[in-house]
Amino acid sequence: MKKIKIVFWPHTTNNKVASYRIRCKKIVEELANNNNDITISYSKKIPKVADILILSKRYDEDSINKAIKLKEDYGTKLFLDICDNHFINNNNSRANQLITAINKVDHVISSTEYLANIIKKKINTSDTTF
Repeated sequence: MKKIKIVFWPHTTNNKVASYRIRCKKIVEELANNNNDITISYSKKIPKVADILILSKRYDEDSINKAIKLKEDYGTKLFLDICDNHFINNNNSRANQLITAINKVDHVISSTEYLANIIKKKINTSDTTF
């Protein structure tokens, strides 16, 4: 059975940031201990080829464009992991970036079902799964 290569691409690698420490680093450490091919990309450049790319709170336009290129070139499945509600202020540019990103990735991972429901109400796509 072929190993699946999974790359986490976090918006930060600061251990003081809970979304990185808990939702990225800890998961990679646990899964890596089970002989999985899973890594963290510590670069602002696009990660190397991966079967799955998990964008951990990374949904700025440049990162999404790089991820889409990876998908087009190699068939990489794109996951967006989000744990913050950026829809509190509907005129927020981050909220608009997030909507754009969600509409371009294959799957969204949210920290809670409550947040998933908020996101589903804000986006207009049937292609993204939660």
